[in-house]
Amino acid sequence: MKLIASTASDVIGIISPPIDAPVFGTATPQEGLIKILNVVLNLVLIVAAIFALFNFIIAGYNYIFANGDSKKVSEANQKIFFTLVGIIIIVLAPLAAIVLGVVIFGKWDAIINPQFTTLTP
Repeated sequence: MKLIASTASDVIGIISPPIDAPVFGTATPQEGLIKILNVVLNLVLIVAAIFALFNFIIAGYNYIFANGDSKKVSEANQKIFFTLVGIIIIVLAPLAAIVLGVVIFGKWDAIINPQFTTLTP
């Protein structure tokens, strides 16, 4: 088994993580939790943006294939409107976190990257 493992690294090579990839093993539990939550938040924003894009495309097809039916056209317009509202929310959510971080804590990344201090008795 060791022979297979040693030859596999010769064939595949050594894979190193990207430059700014989060490292979970060297952080304190609080920092590790913040890093995991940041990764999850980024993933949620990406999935929401992809969902909004597909929803916008589907609404466009519904609008095109409405064939002048006023009910289908109004449904397509409503879907387009709500998709645009969703895109605005996706864009403004991180911006709101940055503005609140600057106003309340004086740092732009205070909400997405909080600093924990330990209190000594």
